[in-house]
Amino acid sequence: VKKKDRRGYHEYFNKIFKKQAEIQRIKFIDTWAITNDREGNYQPTGFALSGNKTILRARDGTHFTAEGYRVLARLVENVLRPDMQEILSKRSTQ
Repeated sequence: VKKKDRRGYHEYFNKIFKKQAEIQRIKFIDTWAITNDREGNYQPTGFALSGNKTILRARDGTHFTAEGYRVLARLVENVLRPDMQEILSKRSTQ
């Protein structure tokens, strides 16, 4: 999503997705927020897992590079880890 005018598009749909996640009682992970600058504008670069600044977005501006997907996977893992630990803990006590 390279064009600045698409920011509103993503904000609109993220509100819908977040509301639906709340209704379904599932977690919503806002990938737009973690891959843009402080003002919320498109940013193709960010920090790799190594800590080095790199390109995270693919040339089309929507998809991610391989490193971008690794960063997203880590984010998802970090968000879901507490829930997974709780589930595994409950299973081990049954």
